[in-house]
Amino acid sequence: RQYMTKDIQAVVTQLVTEICIKRGLKDKPTSDTSLVKSDIIDSLGLITFAAKLEEEFGIRISVPDMHLKNFENIELICEFVRSKLSKA
Repeated sequence: RQYMTKDIQAVVTQLVTEICIKRGLKDKPTSDTSLVKSDIIDSLGLITFAAKLEEEFGIRISVPDMHLKNFENIELICEFVRSKLSKA
């Protein structure tokens, strides 16, 4: 499936929103909200989140990719997904 930039942003935002709901967080993050500093994504949650990205976008996220800096905010996650899609 081909993803447009808007589609990637929408899917990533939805996945992050689902995490917020599960954690009982009321505020929805913006594209530049720090997901790490806001405790939306932590090192354990990153593994689950990465698996969801792999499933949704059909990409492979390797152990070296599993740095919180790649998942700091929605915009960086979108850039990361786009880079993986361009290599697929």
